Amino acid sequence: MIFWGLLLCIIDFKIKLGFSGVVYRIDLLSDTIGMILVIVGVSRVASTYKGSDVDDWFVFSLVCAWPTFGLTILEVFVGDEVAWYRFLSSTVGLFSMMATALFCFAMHYVALDSQLPRSADRWKGTAITVLVWWVGAGIAANIIALAVHLSWIQNPSQWLTIQVGSALIFGTVVVLALLFCMLFLPLISFWRSTSHMQRELGRLPPVEGAAVA
Repeated sequence: MIFWGLLLCIIDFKIKLGFSGVVYRIDLLSDTIGMILVIVGVSRVASTYKGSDVDDWFVFSLVCAWPTFGLTILEVFVGDEVAWYRFLSSTVGLFSMMATALFCFAMHYVALDSQLPRSADRWKGTAITVLVWWVGAGIAANIIALAVHLSWIQNPSQWLTIQVGSALIFGTVVVLALLFCMLFLPLISFWRSTSHMQRELGRLPPVEGAAVA
């Protein structure tokens, strides 16, 4: 459930509808529905392992999900072009990415306690992947955006130069590859960790209350 929620949040397909001079932005692959799935999924896992050593980690992940859910609703009326919304969304998004990494680390320790060492290794790898490609890349993107903004104010002409030829093609390929890694590598790793843990739990005798993301 959490995986599908994250997938809906990452993939955007938006249209704009205007009524009486008011423009509404509708996401056909709704981020709001995605966040509902994430919140429900994290809530189930948190309730299952309530009282465990990593209980607070699950609670933190759940707390960070609610502001993101609120922003998905606000975006419909405000839009992501507004400066204050972009800043707020970027800040909340960074905390949500950290919460996702913390959730994966929590699942790592849950797998260890459940005597599932291979699943534990996968969840640890997923947590590191999230830290590198979502948290790390998110911080780097914000720093680069700020640097570009400041440079634009100081010398806008340097950003109007268009580079053509093989350098542009190579740069485009590199950028697309980095975007793919940043968007989908953590998600793919999350899906693999979830699927592997489900298979391992399926081989064990039934345990009351056992749950996986």
